[in-house]
Amino acid sequence: MTELIEQRYCIEFCQKLDDSQSQVIRKIQQVFGEDAMGITQIKEWFNRFKDDRTLVESEQRCGRPQTARSAANVERV
Repeated sequence: MTELIEQRYCIEFCQKLDDSQSQVIRKIQQVFGEDAMGITQIKEWFNRFKDDRTLVESEQRCGRPQTARSAANVERV
């Protein structure tokens, strides 16, 4: 998760330097290699920062949690 946030900071920085979307995609892929976020995600974050978004953290969403595994649940099974 921290690496994703680091990439978002990089996207925000490049966007503020007036780099194009394609330049940002190339830079992120060059720096992070296989661990780079997908092109669609890069474009989405680029546009969010272009629209004056200031937070790099994802917004809270409702719905099912990523995992329901806990020590108590494991013991019950």
